[in-house]
Amino acid sequence: MNPSLARSAGLGFVSGLRTFQGLAWLAREGLPGPDQGHSPVPEQWLARPIVARGLGFLAAGELAGDKIPGVPDRVAFPGIVGRVLAGAVAGAVAARPGSKALGAAVGAASATAGAYAGWFLRRELGRARLVPDFALAVMEDAVAVGLARRLARIRG
Repeated sequence: MNPSLARSAGLGFVSGLRTFQGLAWLAREGLPGPDQGHSPVPEQWLARPIVARGLGFLAAGELAGDKIPGVPDRVAFPGIVGRVLAGAVAGAVAARPGSKALGAAVGAASATAGAYAGWFLRRELGRARLVPDFALAVMEDAVAVGLARRLARIRG
């Protein structure tokens, strides 16, 4: 698989686990500074410091909010829509020029897969009472943050 599409898939998957992690880490670590119109629109937008800070706050808030009992399932509407859109944007940003549409599609599909995989795994482990839900959520956070950070740093 094309390395940039693999990165799109990974960042999409992360968006399925935690909506804002992929975009927040891309904005923080994965982009050059603000550009004078030489980059595609998503990259120009993410390169703005105010956007990077805002995404960072949203990502942190999501990590905290995920632990609150009664929060709707990630696969329920409208949450799944936000995850798929975030995965599409992250996938497009991660893709090489000329492959942005394919990167967006890969990111969206991977976000859907990540959302359902994370939801199913957490639900089943919770039902089996093998690990408390809070601990599962923290482990999922660690996977999402670590993977997003690593993938955001890859250039090319």
